[in-house]
Order: sequence, then structure tokens, then C-alpha cells
Amino acid sequence: MSRRFFLPAIPPHIGAVVELEEADNSEEIRHIRKSLRLREGDLVTFVDGKGQAAEGEILSSSRERMSFTIRSLQKFDPPQPRILLAQSLLKGQRMDWLVEKATELGLNALIPAISDHSVASEEDALKRNTRWERISQAALKQSEGLFLPDLNGPIRLEELVDQVKASQTQGIYLDNRTGTLPLWECLSQALGPKSSEARELVLFVGPEGGFHSEEVLKFEDAGFLGASLGESILRAETAAIAALAIAKHWLIADKHR
Repeated sequence: MSRRFFLPAIPPHIGAVVELEEADNSEEIRHIRKSLRLREGDLVTFVDGKGQAAEGEILSSSRERMSFTIRSLQKFDPPQPRILLAQSLLKGQRMDWLVEKATELGLNALIPAISDHSVASEEDALKRNTRWERISQAALKQSEGLFLPDLNGPIRLEELVDQVKASQTQGIYLDNRTGTLPLWECLSQALGPKSSEARELVLFVGPEGGFHSEEVLKFEDAGFLGASLGESILRAETAAIAALAIAKHWLIADKHR
């Protein structure tokens, strides 16, 4: 199996030559030449994060640049339904970790939401967006994924709820109150046969302090489903990954029913 590398613009035809310049692709070139010690004639796989993969053969290699010829191309359809994670902003490395693991799990889009109890600010999110892109690209290669999640700009939670409601997209918010249905059952309601083949689902996960009571009322008014992950009180980023893993597993199980 050839090694995977991220290439945002893959040529559309077999036989095309790809040139990587050190100035723009120093990390990839260093990884190919020094870490993996790949040379002329070796094969690599390029992915663009939009469902396309290409096998390339190394034509030439130097410290300043590398060239490849495209030997094969494959195009994959995005998985359905789309899973979007509306995560209330977390501070620093906790959000970085979430981006990495959510990419590995095949998240379709991450929407940083500014809620009443958010500790991080909109300015924090804007500053870290480029870092999140790099983290996501590395996670895509490591997990051998094909689709990068859309990394949206931060948005006020109440505005996002209004947008999701207006689009008639189903929303599920995590709620640890007694009597709340398990997430698995909520997924069956939202994506099951009675849902008219929903093509998109938004999972809302709160910040460290959870959702404010008025935010919960807004979820309920929008017709969103409250879901529980069990009795344990989880950190926000742990809850988000647990919810995403359950949702992805539900989709896999549903395909085999």
C-alpha cells in the first residue's frame, strides 16, 4: 500500500505531472524524502479531502522539489447522511484534539458555536482556524480518510439554531438530565424510516459548563431531540467524540439492517 499525502488540487487526468515545490510543501517533501526515504519509482497516494484519490509515481526528488506522474485516479461519493458537529467553543488544545479525532471518525463539518457558557471567544477560534486545517489534514492522512470536514467560522448558538430550524434539518443536543432518551434512540428517530430519509443531522454539544437553560428551551422550541450519553459526566470534547462515534456506528449498523 502506498503512503498517503494531502494535495488540495489533484490533476484531472492520468499521465499528468505533479510538481511539489519546497517553498509551499516543505513538510510533505521532508516526510517523503527523509522520514520515509522514498525515491524515484516509488508510489504514493494523494488525497484532496474532497473524495478524490490519485496514485503517483515519483519521477524526481531533491531538497527543493519533487515531481510525480499520475498513474490512476479514483473519485468517491461523500457518505450520507452528513453529520455536522456544532461544538460550543473550547479552549486551546482541547479544541485541537477534538478537530483531530473528529476528522479520524469522518465528521462532515465542524461548526464552532459561541454559547452562554463558552470559555473561548470568537477571536480565539479565528486565530486557530489555520492550525485546525493543518491538524485535520494530518488526521485525514493518518486515518486514510477521503473527506476533510468543513471547518466553519464561529457563530452564535442562537443564530445557528435558527438556521438549522429554517433548513428543516434535524438537530440533536446532548442533555444529561434524568429521563432523557439515549442517543441511539434519538438517532433512530432522526434518521430512521419515519424521517423521510434525512440527509443531514446536526449534533449540538455544549461547553465545559453545559448548555444554559434558555438555550435548552430554544432547542426544544426548534423541535430538536435531547439525547443522553449515560450517567457519567463527560468533558465536553469527550462527549463530542463519544456522540460522533455512536452516530457513525448507528449509520454503519443501519446499512446492514
